[in-house]
Amino acid sequence: RAIGNEWLGHNKPHWSATHYERNEGLLRRLLYPSLGRLPITSITEASLLRVLALHYKAGIEESARRARGCASQIFAYAKATHRAEANPAKEIAENVVLKRPRVKHFAALPQEDVGKLIRELRKTGIEQRLDAFTVAGLLMAIYTGLRDNSIRGAQWKEINFAQGLWVVPAHRMKLKVEHQVPLPTQALFVLKRIGRLSHHSPESFIFHSRSKRGYMAENTLRLALHRLGFPVTAHGFRSLMTDVLNEKGFHPDAIERQLQHTERNQTRSSYLRSNFMDERRKMIQWYADWCDSEANQSVATVIPMIRQIGVVQ
Repeated sequence: RAIGNEWLGHNKPHWSATHYERNEGLLRRLLYPSLGRLPITSITEASLLRVLALHYKAGIEESARRARGCASQIFAYAKATHRAEANPAKEIAENVVLKRPRVKHFAALPQEDVGKLIRELRKTGIEQRLDAFTVAGLLMAIYTGLRDNSIRGAQWKEINFAQGLWVVPAHRMKLKVEHQVPLPTQALFVLKRIGRLSHHSPESFIFHSRSKRGYMAENTLRLALHRLGFPVTAHGFRSLMTDVLNEKGFHPDAIERQLQHTERNQTRSSYLRSNFMDERRKMIQWYADWCDSEANQSVATVIPMIRQIGVVQ
């Protein structure tokens, strides 16, 4: 644990917040409980493989493989600083017990299930199985199409209520470019409700958590969807949005800008400078209204669901 934490600290200035959070979580959840107190020189190939295999067989194959990768880098760091002579994690890299799992694409919510999900999120009191921040996070993912990691670490200073705009800074975006996201009335309403719980200052995290980082953990939204009976991912909401908006004939470039997809044609990308903001405002409001219509309720009744278990009066 001591050398692992030192390795994290050594690399933190060079990693994104998401990458650091993922590696720290892998160590804390998968490796430290069994190996954290052991001298690093006492950990063998067999003992490390035994721990990783337990997690692999528990169904988190990719996390187990990533944990092995972290362990290998920690042993390499220990060797470089003359505190270890071997790297057992490197030796088991191709072990058949940890074979690469079949690639699973992000599971998207079927269009016919949109209404059912929103009705689940509107539930209140003891009928609501999720906390207010998780409900709000899922709704923002549905209504905006933002990636879940951009949503989870959001701060209140990024929201402009007057302009109905969410400006995600470059360092929190996958493409490392600032992303301006128009917000439909439904999303603004969600933010105003949840603001009663977390809007203490511009620096406050919107989706507050008691975790070490202070905001929602990486798998929270996905696990919440599974808990509600939807075997999909929050990232899959982006595919849903793409399909619906294309089917309804919205401008393809406006859709791509909303989702901040990379333009594969580099020549076209250099000329395509427009943010399509006017088009996107109309488009995203139409989409939010469509989502609500799928739940067979009017826009005016959206989100009493944030008043959960008496948290917000």
